[in-house]
Amino acid sequence: MRLLYPIVCLALIFGGCAQESTDKRTAPTTVSVRYRGEPVEGAIVTLAIPNSPPPAFGKTDSSGKAIMRTYQENDGALIGIHSVTILKQKIGPSKGAEQGNQRDGEYFPAVGASPLPVVEDLLPIKYKSPASSGLTAEVNKGKNEILFELND
Repeated sequence: MRLLYPIVCLALIFGGCAQESTDKRTAPTTVSVRYRGEPVEGAIVTLAIPNSPPPAFGKTDSSGKAIMRTYQENDGALIGIHSVTILKQKIGPSKGAEQGNQRDGEYFPAVGASPLPVVEDLLPIKYKSPASSGLTAEVNKGKNEILFELND
């Protein structure tokens, strides 16, 4: 019994601290993504403060909106200025040796290896990297609604 009491106390202390810091560091954040004037469904949006993990993630719905998540469902994003990436891909069926590969038509996997799937970007590739996306987002205390209008 003596051993159990300190363990329970430590769990309560550290569990309480983690929850407290999470509540102070994040703010509810909704992101909307539009491409060529239309909402983008199924895009993965990432908001990351450089050198300050963890990032926030969200997947857009049919209206192009994503509710961001950092530590737990719907908790939003860390307060601060974020680099942004937006990715939407379609993964097609794998191509075997008889079909070739994605680039040169000569893909011969090792015996027992799975062929590579075909991946197609459905948004301009510049949005896949924070270095090339040109997108930033500022998350402040309180509710945040951010719109990204993507172009070619």
